[in-house]
Amino acid sequence: MTFFECPSNTCWYNVVQFTNRCRIIQKAVQRIDQQEVCKLVSEFHDKVLLFIHDPNGNHVIQRCIQVMSAFPATTTSTPVENDDDGCNDA
Repeated sequence: MTFFECPSNTCWYNVVQFTNRCRIIQKAVQRIDQQEVCKLVSEFHDKVLLFIHDPNGNHVIQRCIQVMSAFPATTTSTPVENDDDGCNDA
């Protein structure tokens, strides 16, 4: 199991619902590289609604959006498919 994998469906929610833990996740999102952010965000994929209804979880989602919006946009003339980590690999 890596940093990005939780053994249960509620694991990430249990992490982000506490102020200190959500701050750690936010700092990690700011400091890890683009591919790692994509992996982490893909772990949150089916939990976004749960997160945004929690004040601390909402902060984590906002930080992810902020960080990912700063990533360079890729332009390509061919369609880009998502791979298993949920990120576009151009």
